[in-house]
Amino acid sequence: MRKKLFLVFIFSLIFTSNSLAQSIYYIKGALGPAAQKDNYFAGGDLDYNLSALGATSLSLGLNIGPQMSAEMEFTGRSMNINSVNGMAYDGDLDASAIIFNGLFKLPFQNGFSFVIGAGLGVLSAKLYDPIFDNYAEGSSFATQFIIGGEAEINERLDFTFEFKRISSVDLELTGDFVFQENISFHNNAVMFGLKYNF
Repeated sequence: MRKKLFLVFIFSLIFTSNSLAQSIYYIKGALGPAAQKDNYFAGGDLDYNLSALGATSLSLGLNIGPQMSAEMEFTGRSMNINSVNGMAYDGDLDASAIIFNGLFKLPFQNGFSFVIGAGLGVLSAKLYDPIFDNYAEGSSFATQFIIGGEAEINERLDFTFEFKRISSVDLELTGDFVFQENISFHNNAVMFGLKYNF
């Protein structure tokens, strides 16, 4: 009898461990529209277009208990400059970042969860000037604020929707003509994606 109970216990432990292992890690991909806050750079006021698919993201995550997770996110932002000082302009502002996020998840009914989080990382940005055909680029620390939700499709797959705001801490761009200029980088994105739980 003891042997049977012991075997049942061992098999239960193995099954539980496998189930837990399957839900510890996840990968998440998302994209969506992005908007860049207007800013001042090298003597001009830059105005940006709303970019329909200007934000992309790929995250590798680790669940820490049922309500907390930590993830490493690779994200990009691509924005078209609409005008400088009110005059039409066809430049671009592109940025990429590696950000480490901490997320808190509050479960509700029917497989839906509310998510809020914050992150810290490194951002690199490049501004293209078509008039002189040159670039100004640089990097800085960046912060991120996240709010959104997850809807369970099945036990492995979730649909995600998140609002993400990335802000540079002290971004300075250097151009080909040996100038340096601080730029205020504040980018908002609404992202939709899928999350696969291993």
